[in-house]
Amino acid sequence: MHTSYTLSALMVATLLLGCIDTGRGGPGPGVSPGPDDRALAPMTLDELNARFPFDGDRTLDAMYGCERAGSGLYYILDLQADGRLDVYATLDNHDIVRRSGTHAMSGGVLSVRLPPNDFLILDEQTTRTAPIMGTLGGFLTPNMGCAIIGHRMDDPSMSTPNASYGCPTYSEGPGSTVQNVFEFQAMNESPAFAIPGSIFRQRDRYPTTSGSPLTTRGYGVYRREGDRFYGFWGTAFNDYENGIVTGTFSADGGSITVDQEPAANQVCNRRY
Repeated sequence: MHTSYTLSALMVATLLLGCIDTGRGGPGPGVSPGPDDRALAPMTLDELNARFPFDGDRTLDAMYGCERAGSGLYYILDLQADGRLDVYATLDNHDIVRRSGTHAMSGGVLSVRLPPNDFLILDEQTTRTAPIMGTLGGFLTPNMGCAIIGHRMDDPSMSTPNASYGCPTYSEGPGSTVQNVFEFQAMNESPAFAIPGSIFRQRDRYPTTSGSPLTTRGYGVYRREGDRFYGFWGTAFNDYENGIVTGTFSADGGSITVDQEPAANQVCNRRY
């Protein structure tokens, strides 16, 4: 499954900043958090960030989907640990543009800069940031909004690009069944490459009578400690409290166990 990050990055960045800053992201009014047999108590954003602390002077090694205010131009910022910045954009004719520059972090403020070029003027500092799991989850500058889509903070040998896991279908109650799919290091469509540190979830709710499923998709990032994983995707779903998913990879990577799913349906098997 190829996943696309071409949703409104400016909107996502604003929502993500609000979610991280205020701790929102759990079930909304009138929404049940799910069955009572969840394996673990929900993790809070404070607990998640305490496990992966943020250093405001450490050079970022992460990727962001960004949107230019007022223009709708979408592009990917690839911020690398050596201070290099690569900017990717796909034009209407499907040509891929790439320009390179620099970035730096100091006192929690991110600076990004491209030298003069024929595509994008970029020489900005952040006006608002929100850390998540040891990096910036989102940021705003005077001219753009950016939301994290991936990172390279964990050992790359621990994960396989575009690994997809299908979960058991189960009854959510009278009139509805649910199935989940999770993907790690999902594929970006254009330019085509695996996004390191990314997690994708698709939830399909099927009416038990007939009709098409109600599909919800969410894009986020995850960290890994040994076989344990910790993911975050903000407000995309209302059934995982605080927008957080946790779980465990099997030793051979052939399955994952998702803590937030009902106890009898937590094991999801590798599809590809």
